[in-house]
Amino acid sequence: MNNEHRENVCARFCSYYKPDKSMEPACLGFLVVQDLAGKDSLIKIPTPGTGQPDAAADCDLCEYCGYRAGDCDFAAGTEGAPPCGGLIVVRLLLQKGSITAAEVLDSARNLRHAADP
Repeated sequence: MNNEHRENVCARFCSYYKPDKSMEPACLGFLVVQDLAGKDSLIKIPTPGTGQPDAAADCDLCEYCGYRAGDCDFAAGTEGAPPCGGLIVVRLLLQKGSITAAEVLDSARNLRHAADP
């Protein structure tokens, strides 16, 4: 896990982030951001407060996340549960037009496939 990306995504945007705890494995949103940013150096991680992500912009990313199975209150629909920091950043990047939903889903599928035994 890239420490710079972890600081820019997890520490800034994720209410579940615990800096003293090992964050392996990371949420899928973080992994997608890291994957896409590694392929395109023009993708810049937004700073907190640069806008509120559109709830409709998640493009079904949670469907591919390993935390969805029982460890994610947001995906489970728990009232008031915030999304992970990775999903927030993905939504902001989608809104800015820095990435497309197709890129996000392709990355999520590839990452999920690579993780399957």
